[in-house]
Amino acid sequence: MRPHIPVVNAQARKGFASPVYAILGEMKGALALLFAVGFVVNMLQLTGSVYMMQVYDRVLASQSEATLLALTLISLFLILIYGVLEGCRSFALIGLGRLIDRRLSSRVFDALFVQGSLRGSDRVGVQPLRDLEQVRSFISTTGLTTTLDAPWIPVFLVILYIVHPFFAFFGTAAVLFVIGSALIQAFLSTKKLAEASNNNVQAYAFVEASIRNAETAEAMGMRPGVWQRWQERHLGMLNQQQTASQIAGSFAAIIKFLQLALTGVLTLGLGALLVIEQAVTPGAMIVATFILARALAPSMQVVALWQQAMNARAAHRRLCEFLATAPAEKQGMKLPAPQGTVAVENLVLAVPGTETIVLRGVSFALQPGESLAVIGPSAAGKSSLARALLGIWPPRAGAVRLDGADVARMPRDQVGQHLGYLPQDVELFEGTVAENIARLGTVDSEKVVAAAKDAGLHDLILHLPEGYDTPLGAGGRGLSPGQRQRIGLARALYGSPKLVVLDEPNSNLDSDGEAALAAALGRLRDMGVTTVIITHRANILAAVDKILLMRAGAVEAFGKRDEILPRLTRPAQPPRPVTAIAKS
Repeated sequence: MRPHIPVVNAQARKGFASPVYAILGEMKGALALLFAVGFVVNMLQLTGSVYMMQVYDRVLASQSEATLLALTLISLFLILIYGVLEGCRSFALIGLGRLIDRRLSSRVFDALFVQGSLRGSDRVGVQPLRDLEQVRSFISTTGLTTTLDAPWIPVFLVILYIVHPFFAFFGTAAVLFVIGSALIQAFLSTKKLAEASNNNVQAYAFVEASIRNAETAEAMGMRPGVWQRWQERHLGMLNQQQTASQIAGSFAAIIKFLQLALTGVLTLGLGALLVIEQAVTPGAMIVATFILARALAPSMQVVALWQQAMNARAAHRRLCEFLATAPAEKQGMKLPAPQGTVAVENLVLAVPGTETIVLRGVSFALQPGESLAVIGPSAAGKSSLARALLGIWPPRAGAVRLDGADVARMPRDQVGQHLGYLPQDVELFEGTVAENIARLGTVDSEKVVAAAKDAGLHDLILHLPEGYDTPLGAGGRGLSPGQRQRIGLARALYGSPKLVVLDEPNSNLDSDGEAALAAALGRLRDMGVTTVIITHRANILAAVDKILLMRAGAVEAFGKRDEILPRLTRPAQPPRPVTAIAKS
């Protein structure tokens, strides 16, 4: 099982604007202010070097204590301003990261649920949330700060030119050398970093998928095989990351050497030569050293942050591609509560993300309060029909309509409260029994108890250790499969939905559960709730109004129960004798 990371084609990616860039575009005024503040901050960082030059050239020459005091006070004031502005810039970038997270986290979370409902493709796990966190972290820390500081390098070179042209020529050559080293590092390591990042994503997605099946793997001794497959991906990531890190480490050592050689030795040597020739003062020599160090700082930070920047870039690309597969839902006009009329019109359905057609030309209609049993052999398309009825899988052609509205196009926050769903594999959430029945919303005690009673579950819940307040582990740990299924049924009935779809609702029920399910179906009919039941068991057919027989994704028979049931129970014709076949 290879975890799937959704990738859109080049045309889709080209036409999809980055949501991060869109937010940054909206904040262009604030970014422009940060850019201007960056200029002031960079200039104020020269306060110490200018102070030193003035001390060398003026104070020591004049022996004036008043001049020294004035220079000291002015310098301290400028350094204070620098500290305040640097703090404000840092807080602004943290706020910008929080804004991006606040604007995108809900959309990524919604998209994860959309992808999670597309069971035809492998789940993507929670990697998009990790990618968003990595992008936010890069923007909030030194990544964007370095980007804002880099454009001011030419300004420092101009100041060096004012001090003496030789310093400017030397500084320009040094900056170009450092930038060239960064470009070489990028050429050598970018591909390795991208491959390592992708392998890391694949490895952790595989682990997440394996942990969901840990019980099966442990029971059948599959843990070594799972470990081996994860280890292969993990080692591949480590090897590629090691290569990229070795390249980055080598260049970091080179840059460190250049930093010490250029600012600690060569610039001072050049300045001393110019002082000897009386072209500059000793103070100017010291200032030139500090200015060159400040000019080299952003380019050196680019080298140091290259791996972090590449990881953030890869995370941003994956995030954009993921969001392109699940565009934000449009908020449509709120429709009145449905009555439960269901119309399936020539429905053609494919497994999302594939060309595999699972339903072909399915059509039928149900009136409010009617109940339908969907039966048929395995792989007939019954569970796929359930997903289409609820709008989870969008149709390839045709439509599923609830009171005339296309279910697949209705906003989930509007239509969801009118739908009830009990899947084959019941998943309960971490929380109390009441919170699970209330669909993790605000617990309305009367509605929770009513749903539990409709599911025939009230007495069972009262016998739990803390009744409705009994905490459940993730997935409903601590409950039997039958108890999980019955709580899932109560959740499906919560809030008086108008359409309830039950996929194999009696697969884990005992005789008492079967009786409670039959009683629940009767109550749903009395309340006018349209009910669709997918089942392999014939004993539940007596409780429905209509039967839909499916085979190979198509409708083989549909009608009232009393019309279809005799056809299903009709004894098979005995095989003809071999001699009769031969004569014919």
